[in-house]
Amino acid sequence: MRTIDRLERENQALKKQVETLLKELDRVMSRVQALSQENTMLHEKVKDLEDKLSRNHKNSSNSSFPPSRDLHTVKKNQSLRNKSTRKPGGQPKHKGSTLQQSDFPTSIESYYPPSTCQCGNTLNQEDASLLCKRQVFDIPPVLEQICTEHRLYENRCSCGQLHKGSMPSNIKAPVQYGSHLRSLIVSLYVEHYIPLNRIGSLVEEITSFKIGDGTITNILNKAQEVMTPLYESLVNRYPNPV
Repeated sequence: MRTIDRLERENQALKKQVETLLKELDRVMSRVQALSQENTMLHEKVKDLEDKLSRNHKNSSNSSFPPSRDLHTVKKNQSLRNKSTRKPGGQPKHKGSTLQQSDFPTSIESYYPPSTCQCGNTLNQEDASLLCKRQVFDIPPVLEQICTEHRLYENRCSCGQLHKGSMPSNIKAPVQYGSHLRSLIVSLYVEHYIPLNRIGSLVEEITSFKIGDGTITNILNKAQEVMTPLYESLVNRYPNPV
């Protein structure tokens, strides 16, 4: 019964999360629609101005004026940077940085087995032995680095049965980055259009986390995998956003 109650609570929490995401997606789609309309209007305005300039403005291309007398001419990109041929993400033979567990976690969450065995005997937490520990490095809203250590315990009843605690399903690795930090990376890339190679340096400056391009690419790919079904449902829901 405890398992059923826990699953029901998790199901209700997931439903609320989905409802929140759908509301946020509706807000984003409304913003996209408004920006699309504004973009169309600006394109028409630019085209109208270009037509007026082409009719009224004389320059070296439509008259005998020398190029030196051309005014308001948009110069070509004069950047000396060459276009990179490297693919996004970690480069071959690049020495990456691996996240390591901390000896001094900010907080500790412990997960003990049930207090009662199926045989009826009582299981004392003091008798439980540490099975494993996993750490999640994340940031709170104020971008202060925190490390939460999750400890999984097991306990053996006098009857011989072994019982284990239950680790949260999203804690899968001995050490990993948390959802707040991953959300920040996705936001910087998707909403703020910050190049991938600059996200790592920006995150390090504001959080002291040193994250490589390969890890950032994996986080973005995972976010795309998770959001694709919601995106496709929105496409079906709003076939003509403009």
